Amino acid sequence: MAYVNNRTIHDADAHVMEFPDKIVEFISSKYREEFRPFLQKRDQSWIEKMKSLQNDPEYRAGAEREIMLRRGHTALGAFRKEDRPKTLDYLGFTSQLVFTSDALGNYGLETGKTNKLACEAARAHNRMMVDFCNVDNRMLATGYVPLVDLQEAPRIALEALEMGCKG
Repeated sequence: MAYVNNRTIHDADAHVMEFPDKIVEFISSKYREEFRPFLQKRDQSWIEKMKSLQNDPEYRAGAEREIMLRRGHTALGAFRKEDRPKTLDYLGFTSQLVFTSDALGNYGLETGKTNKLACEAARAHNRMMVDFCNVDNRMLATGYVPLVDLQEAPRIALEALEMGCKG
């Protein structure tokens, strides 16, 4: 049974909990090596723990019962797009406006020295968000447009809208 019944709920602050290097697969190959140094260096042993947890049948069996208790990477659909529709079902939400978690701040690229890379990271972010949300039309991808290059910003905005970003 859904957490919310007989109401229309549009969740306006949902997040994908992407892993730190997820964005790399969406950066165009032309910029990938230049971009890598801007990823935060962190202990990544927790990533395998989270993947293992989300693959554990016993843990997954409790997802509906604990839908309001699990947070961050432990929540159903936190980083696996195929699981997020079940989360919406369990919550009873009509839609979710989905934001990034790790790409907030555009990797510190908006300094005036790395404008081209900042624009590419924003484009990659937008591709990543659309990819995550494309499994269910209730998931609304948010886009990002950096204003460090006022010539490029309108193009990035149009690209984001054309690929399916909603906000």
